[in-house]
Amino acid sequence: MKMLFTFFLLIFLVFLSPTEVKALSINFDFSGNRQVADSISFEDDISVTATAQSFWFGTWYNSLVTQSESGLGVKSGLLDSGQIDGLGADERLILTFSEDVIINKAWFTMVGWNDEFSLSVNGVLLIEADIPGNGQFDFTDLYAENRTGKIFAFSVTDWNDDYKVMGVEIESEPVPLPGAVWLFASGLIGFAGIRRKKIMA
Repeated sequence: MKMLFTFFLLIFLVFLSPTEVKALSINFDFSGNRQVADSISFEDDISVTATAQSFWFGTWYNSLVTQSESGLGVKSGLLDSGQIDGLGADERLILTFSEDVIINKAWFTMVGWNDEFSLSVNGVLLIEADIPGNGQFDFTDLYAENRTGKIFAFSVTDWNDDYKVMGVEIESEPVPLPGAVWLFASGLIGFAGIRRKKIMA
């Protein structure tokens, strides 16, 4: 009986002892051939779909996503530049991931000296900030729980902001062990307790 208990304990320790799976880090590059579409998708271990909206007269309306070698932008009219801008209507680029992810960095292009961006996560404003001169913004100074979600919306803070999103670096959330593992562990502890009582009796 002691041998059986040791065998089960070994299985638990070898296969089930890690409490979470290591997070997966992915860099999405949004540059590509010139196109305008309702949505554009990118596949890796995690997938992401880009859509766009424009804010007219107090309401957000669906717009078109633009893609070029400079990355992703928004087109809300015939004469629109194809960047994410605030001229005429505030525009936003929406990235919807296939699962919850944590955003670490974003790369911007076509940035002027005074351009700012805003980023919302699952509909909640995360940050409004100047876009750095090198085009890279690091979000890792912000709490991970605040930058975790499935839906990330890049927008503007003023009419004279305009830019494109070249890419993002995200990581998946660590996956916790399923409840069955803890149930199995509880069973082993209970089994050990019963065995001990029998020996004492």
